[in-house]
Amino acid sequence: MPDFDPFNDRLARDIRNALSEAMVSNLPTLDLTPAQQCAARFTAEKLSVSHRAYIEERLLRYQRVYATLQQRAEDDPFRQAMVLWDTRLFFEVHEVMENLWKKSTGQEKSAFQAMFRAAGTYVHLEQGNENVARSMGDKAIAGLSACGHLLPVSIDLEALLNALANLELPPPTLGS
Repeated sequence: MPDFDPFNDRLARDIRNALSEAMVSNLPTLDLTPAQQCAARFTAEKLSVSHRAYIEERLLRYQRVYATLQQRAEDDPFRQAMVLWDTRLFFEVHEVMENLWKKSTGQEKSAFQAMFRAAGTYVHLEQGNENVARSMGDKAIAGLSACGHLLPVSIDLEALLNALANLELPPPTLGS
């Protein structure tokens, strides 16, 4: 969404962060209500078309993710993050992976850090911040090359590394 710029628009950043927090914190229960209530607080105010469109689009994606996770009875945070990835919710992936990173140690910590950097690469790339995406992607590549084999699920690491190296959109699917 080109007009929705959380890097230069405080309201956009607040919307993105609040919705993401409501969604990610409720992954254990798969209850969409807190995200819907968060969205309602923002939409009760006068918003631009791009702000409203972002909120509506995010809620639809959240609904799809929760339905997929419910259908799969998936409660592993890493696997949940991969469903988020495949739904192109990269900011939310970043948040989940950062939480895993904070709780881990050793090389596993480095692998999780590489994954949240990979997600961050796509957050920036989608926003048109190619230089930042390149820098973050390079760091993700280094971490994944060293520790990607430790990730708790089987992902196509080669495809992910190639996509990051080429800043490919769309990125490869990782959890479907």
